[in-house]
Amino acid sequence: MDRKPALARWQGRALAAIPLLCTVLVAIATLAVLAHATANARHRAGLAAWATAGAGDLGPVVAVVLLGALANVIALLLCVRARTRGVASEAVALERLDRQRGQLEQQVAEIESMDEALVERTELAERERELAEAARRRTDEILESISDAFFAVDDDWCVQYVNTQAEALFCARRHEIVGRSVWQAFPRLPGTALERALHRAARERELVRFEEYYRGGFYAVAVYPSASGLSVFLHDVTETRAAEARFRAIAEAMPHMVFSAGRDGHFDYCNERFLAYTGHPRDFAGDGGWAFVHPEDAPAAKAAWQEALAVGQPMELRVRLANAADGSYRWFLVRAVPVRGRDGAAIRWVGTCTDVHEYHSRSTLVHGLYEFALALSGADTVEQVAGVACDWGRRVLGADHALVALLTADGQALAPVAGIGVGERFLAEATIPLDAPGAICAAARTGAVLWAGSAEERERVFPLTLGMSLEGVAGAPLRLEGRTLGAWSLGYDRPGTLTGEEIQLLEAVTAQCAQAIERARLHDSERSARAEAEQANAAKSKFLSIMSHDLRTPLNSILGYTELLQGGFIGALEPKQADYLARIRASTEMLRTQIEEILEFAGIEAGRTRIRSTDVAVPTVLDRVVAMLEPLARARDIALVRAPGGLELAVWADEHRVVQILMNLVNNAAKFTPAGGTIRLAAMADDQSVHIAVADDGAGIPAGALDSIFEPFVQADRPPEHGTGDGVGLGLAISRELARAMGGDVVARAGVPTGSVFTLILPRGQAQPGRNATRRIA
Repeated sequence: MDRKPALARWQGRALAAIPLLCTVLVAIATLAVLAHATANARHRAGLAAWATAGAGDLGPVVAVVLLGALANVIALLLCVRARTRGVASEAVALERLDRQRGQLEQQVAEIESMDEALVERTELAERERELAEAARRRTDEILESISDAFFAVDDDWCVQYVNTQAEALFCARRHEIVGRSVWQAFPRLPGTALERALHRAARERELVRFEEYYRGGFYAVAVYPSASGLSVFLHDVTETRAAEARFRAIAEAMPHMVFSAGRDGHFDYCNERFLAYTGHPRDFAGDGGWAFVHPEDAPAAKAAWQEALAVGQPMELRVRLANAADGSYRWFLVRAVPVRGRDGAAIRWVGTCTDVHEYHSRSTLVHGLYEFALALSGADTVEQVAGVACDWGRRVLGADHALVALLTADGQALAPVAGIGVGERFLAEATIPLDAPGAICAAARTGAVLWAGSAEERERVFPLTLGMSLEGVAGAPLRLEGRTLGAWSLGYDRPGTLTGEEIQLLEAVTAQCAQAIERARLHDSERSARAEAEQANAAKSKFLSIMSHDLRTPLNSILGYTELLQGGFIGALEPKQADYLARIRASTEMLRTQIEEILEFAGIEAGRTRIRSTDVAVPTVLDRVVAMLEPLARARDIALVRAPGGLELAVWADEHRVVQILMNLVNNAAKFTPAGGTIRLAAMADDQSVHIAVADDGAGIPAGALDSIFEPFVQADRPPEHGTGDGVGLGLAISRELARAMGGDVVARAGVPTGSVFTLILPRGQAQPGRNATRRIA
């Protein structure tokens, strides 16, 4: 430590004490002089003597005082100089102290920072220790919770951990095993599969799996190498092995082919039936099982299997599998389902192969027939049916050429109707003699399905096949109810064989084709007959229209002259002449009415009648009908009664046609109502329509005639005493057609207890008229 500041401080303090010391000395000297002078004066007498004596003694006193003052001044100067030096030294010392304080403060800050970092590191280490401890506890909990026995050893083969399941398996306490060499803890371990697995896993640093029988059970052992040693898991698979044994027993007892595969899709088991059919050895395994799948089915089957493995979903498909005994193929339904682990993932696959060859054959037959029938549904002519047959043979049976030919009228030749790959000129011009060689002619002659699968066989059986060079050819007759309609041939540019199922299918389709051809012929005949009938009907309508028009002109002349005669314009008539004229006029008017009905019906059939619909008030229509027909009814002693109600009803119809229909119905009722009878008109309605009924109490309509009285030119056969059957039978037909043209109808039923009821049904209209529409009866 630097001593200069301290020495300077001591020097300053010493110099500061000198003036004080001088002052004290001066005071003491002065007091001494004064005391001496006082003492001398007391020994002398009188004050004057004391004053004189004291004055004589003041010189030394003054001298002493002056010397003390000088000493004080000198001491003060020395003090000032010393103080000045001390202040400078203190300033230097203070500056040095400030620097030292700054250094100390920096060191303190560094120490505090180091302390904080040390605290943080301590806390982090504590947290890491806690996390490590928690992880260790979780690991211990997991290892204790698993059902597998587990133990771990380090690189020096020292046992580090043993879970409870391992204690139970090895019949030893944990403290007896942990910390000891694995060879000491398990003295029977050397020479076992586990000992070899431990050395292999430690040497090759890879997972080692194996199964071992131990203490009455089977265990799947997995040895995992780690950075610090080895981890060993022993899983009890005794129940699994028992289940596999039961599965194998069931699989061997099943009538199906059974297989199982790992999660990678490689087969690891096939039952005896599977091995016997495919010819594989007992130790067959892996994915080579696709060798016995038909080459045409193998790509689709492999794709389906890979997709099932990828998504973990069941697989089902039909494939042809080869029979090792004779090399033939049969159809099998292959199903495979996943066996899932606890996490839901597929851990292995179990499948079966079921022989569905017969079912598939029938299914193919049914499907082929259905497809052919569906294609025939749109064929109306013989040519269309033959075209469908040729196209079906090409698509379904794989034919390159096809021909359908029908017997000519004399039955001595076949006339081609449709074909594929045989040439348009041949179809247009050629006829094939029935006795000519060839598959189509042989089939027509023999009535049997014939087949040649190679060029050599074809040359032997069918030496001539339409001038074409074919490898395979088939012929099938078109027969219906014992009659041969024609034949059908299929040609192939490649050799091959039609299977029994395909021949059955061809026979069934050929029968359908024959029926369709016969149906098309009948349809053609029916179409021709319908066309002729339509032409005749048109000619009839035209004839009726012309005839009615030509008849109406002379009838009008007859009525005109009759009115002139009855009016007396050419002279008075005798009573008998007037009676004859009245009869002539009545017959003429009746004839004109019939002609008018014929003309109107012809117009309806020809579509010349127009309907002008509006909202028509029902009371207005009924009032008009009653007003016009009441005189006729009164003349026949018939009461025409309108029932109350219906005052607010309206119909959407043509008012003129409604009146016409009701007058026809009332006139029809009047014809068959006896004198003294009653005709009633009533109206009622529901939400959609209005019903206007015309009821009479006559003899009624025979039950068998209710369905036919609305046909043209048909009249009900009623007793003569109830009226005459005048008219041509068109009134009800016209009424129904007009009603239907307005969106309604006319129906008839027997009355209660007698008579009949005719009801006009029309769409309901608005009570306030205002709408209108016009349309033509089609």
